[in-house]
Amino acid sequence: LKPLATQMDKISKGFSAFSKGAKKVAKSAGSITKGNKASSQSFFMLGGKIAAVIYTLTRVGTAIKGFIDKSSNYIENVNLFTVSMGSFANEAKAYAETVGEVMGIDPGEWMHSQGIFMTLATGFGVASDKAAIMSKNLTQLGYDISSFFNIDIGESMEKLQSGLAGELEPLRRIGYDLSQ
Repeated sequence: LKPLATQMDKISKGFSAFSKGAKKVAKSAGSITKGNKASSQSFFMLGGKIAAVIYTLTRVGTAIKGFIDKSSNYIENVNLFTVSMGSFANEAKAYAETVGEVMGIDPGEWMHSQGIFMTLATGFGVASDKAAIMSKNLTQLGYDISSFFNIDIGESMEKLQSGLAGELEPLRRIGYDLSQ
């Protein structure tokens, strides 16, 4: 029995030593797991920050593009307006800017519409001074139609331009019968 007791004592000490080693291994594995979690959270946070920067830069780029587009459109509108209005351009531009200040209307859009009406009217042989008055009044009417019928300004201007060109149906759809 004595050799059995000795063997049992050795086995017991071996299990005890094994247990201590297993605890050290488990503790090391736990610190590795914590390190991995910290690293993955760090990478996750970095990825989130990169995504936020990309999103912000995209938004800034889109805003800058919008500013450039609006500026280009304004320049093109003023050019069309100046060429089509001829000697009436300065007076008509001052009126467009006044309307813009008082009514909150974009002067560039106003000048675009008035320039188109001026071009149409002079193309039909209307005298320049009468065409300038006509283009101003038709532009005002376009804004009134837009407000009254709750339609887009561009759509109301197209309806008036069509009516001036002899196409009656677009104006008929909003209640104006020009066939008489």
